[in-house]
Amino acid sequence: MAENTAAEAKVLRSLRHVLTWWLSPEWERQALYWQAALLMLVLVTVCAGGPVIAFAGAGLTALTIVWFSAPPKVIAAIFLLFLGFTHQFRSFLVLATAGVEWHPRELLLIALGAYCVFRLLFYPSRLPSDSLNALVAMTGAYFVWTAAVGIFAQQDIHRIASELRVPVFLLSYAALLQLVCREHLPFLRRAFCQFTMLLALIAIAFFAYTLLSGNVGTTQNALGEFVQRLVAGTLVQSVRPSGHMYYEVCLVVLVSLFFSSGISKSAKVVYAACIAVLLAALAITMMRTAYASVAVSIVLLAFLSIPSARARYVITAVCAVSLLAGITLWLSPLHTLALQIVPNLGVSIESRFVEMAGAFRAFWQHPLVGTGMGSTFQALGLAAKTSQLAYGQDTFQTIHNVWVFFLFKGGLVGFAMILTGLIGIFVVMARRIPLLHDARERAILRGLTAAYGAQLVAMLAMPRLLYASGCVFVAMMAAYTVIATSGQRAGRPAVR
Repeated sequence: MAENTAAEAKVLRSLRHVLTWWLSPEWERQALYWQAALLMLVLVTVCAGGPVIAFAGAGLTALTIVWFSAPPKVIAAIFLLFLGFTHQFRSFLVLATAGVEWHPRELLLIALGAYCVFRLLFYPSRLPSDSLNALVAMTGAYFVWTAAVGIFAQQDIHRIASELRVPVFLLSYAALLQLVCREHLPFLRRAFCQFTMLLALIAIAFFAYTLLSGNVGTTQNALGEFVQRLVAGTLVQSVRPSGHMYYEVCLVVLVSLFFSSGISKSAKVVYAACIAVLLAALAITMMRTAYASVAVSIVLLAFLSIPSARARYVITAVCAVSLLAGITLWLSPLHTLALQIVPNLGVSIESRFVEMAGAFRAFWQHPLVGTGMGSTFQALGLAAKTSQLAYGQDTFQTIHNVWVFFLFKGGLVGFAMILTGLIGIFVVMARRIPLLHDARERAILRGLTAAYGAQLVAMLAMPRLLYASGCVFVAMMAAYTVIATSGQRAGRPAVR
């Protein structure tokens, strides 16, 4: 073992020496050689590919130099903001190479990995020892399990590959732990808050324009979903820009700060103004699931603010028993009665229940191991954008209820993995709140914990965590908790 460690250290020293010799020439003739080689490369590129290829190569080279020269906190901010405020699955640009489509978010993940490897050559480091490492790994293990089951069941390999492109973004957890330290957290928080407020103001301005001009339409593109709605007999524009999930996250964090001790009155006035803007931006999304997510966030925030640990345990036990009772009722023949009631709640909600019923039928075929990645099932496509006369059987690979998706894809074994991982992260985040000594930091972590927990509840109706941005959100919440509480877990808990 010691020989392997010594050999690895020797290889790293050699690589660092080569890179240093290449990036920082020690004598003029060496620099001249590099300039001559660069000139020859430019000439060959121009002759072989033409000026367009040469300019593209020069731009890519310049971008690469800037990327690897940027500070770690800037790289982390670019990655997180891009994944947070671009569309979940639509892209402005798609590059096709060798029959494979590459989206900018995937290229950015590769660039993030390359930057981390580059830094490791000069600043060797290891992941901090933390229980959240195992929980994030358990979350990733679910996807490895379902991929193995899907391959063993001979599901379509293209569908398996399409599903595997999402969970690889959980690797950003390790990258964030390497690049971000506690001193970087205020910078990243400000960046997220400023981007969210800017997005909210732009959305409100666009809604006001459509309301005053009457220019209301329906379109869904990489910028978001903009659908006309009939409200009190008037057509209005619903505005759901890409990244609107962070309305909910920032809102609950600001509410947590507003009611926290040690916050000045002037700061609370600013927080109140920001909360008002976010509420307005959230209202014009006209998204009932988002409203429910915010309500759950506030309930969880109040729950996490209860000073008595015993009271929190009692409430948790009551909620757990109620949840189990609800699941039991759903799995019983009474779910047929529920399906007869939900049509009165609207096609959107009815379609979700139909999806769940189809997924449960698929789950019962292989209850232990699940159907695996790439599997599908047939159900009535009530969500079709056509008249009700056109409704028919549709093929579903994913559904809105992510928990049921996890169950039918991974079975009881996989479901236990993902449940342990995602719920475990929430529990650890909640337990770490009192360990922070600063009241403001405790309020922020409390708000983030409530927002994360609400997203887990929202998974009952929204498939956000089945997209790359959702995996990055989980990785970001776990990494933030590790970084914010590092070095503060050995002492006595701070007073709430």
